[in-house]
Amino acid sequence: MSRQASFDPEVDRAVRSIIKTVRTQGDDALRAYAQQFDNAPSITLKVPPAVLREAYEQFPNNLKDIISEAAANIRQFHERQKQDSWFMDDGNGVVLGQRVVAIEKAGVYVPGGKAFYPSSLLMN
Repeated sequence: MSRQASFDPEVDRAVRSIIKTVRTQGDDALRAYAQQFDNAPSITLKVPPAVLREAYEQFPNNLKDIISEAAANIRQFHERQKQDSWFMDDGNGVVLGQRVVAIEKAGVYVPGGKAFYPSSLLMN
């Protein structure tokens, strides 16, 4: 059985075009693509703190406890995966290594709909 993947060149071009547009136009491009692909007339990219507080207050305490425990377990696991920057000289004047830098912020897609998967949010 072959495990090779094949990609449609047209799909590849479309994806590259989308990525380029998002890189150059930022959130405006995200909003336009949400309209184009999801027919979403308006999207909010950052949830206001007051909305988060209200949602938290309405959430059942027993589920808060379960999710807090899951978050602690996931955090403990991933703390062990942290990598450090390192560099070395190969003896011929060439410096090799990796630089590990935290990113300031990231967008995360969490599937919604009929199912509820808090683990997807926590692990992302």
